[in-house]
Formats: sequence, structure tokens, C-alpha cells
Amino acid sequence: MQVGDLLVVEWPRPGEVRFGVNGWREPGQKKLVPAAGVMGGHARAFRAALLRITADVRRVEFTFRGADGMWLGRDFFIRID
Repeated sequence: MQVGDLLVVEWPRPGEVRFGVNGWREPGQKKLVPAAGVMGGHARAFRAALLRITADVRRVEFTFRGADGMWLGRDFFIRID
């Protein structure tokens, strides 16, 4: 990833993604939408655009919550060099 790129995550189930930039101090949260668009029907993937990468972004951490309301219990991260 480079400055200016849009960070989009994808997950195989509907739900939400919680994310933090350079740590979890001020987490954001976005809904996962069908990858095929709102009228996608039987989507096999769900996406959320988290943020546009700026020069101060060094790491983005994220985790997923399913439609059942349960958090995954595992964090993922992307390091920006």
C-alpha cells in the first residue's frame, strides 16, 4: 500500500469491521456490504472501505464482527512502509 491508496477489506460473511490506525486509540467501525453491490443477491464476499492511506499511517489493525453480534476474537493488521 502507498499514500493515496484506499484500504478495502473483504470477509466471507456479513457483519462489521472495527479498525484502528497506528493502534486502537480511536477505533472506527464500518458495515460490511456485499461485494457485488447492494443489489448483489447471494454475495460470497462482503467489503468495507476503511480509509485512504495518508503519510502518517504506519499500521492499520482490524477485526470482524458477524451478523450474530459476536466479534471474531482475533486481530489482523496491515503495515504500511
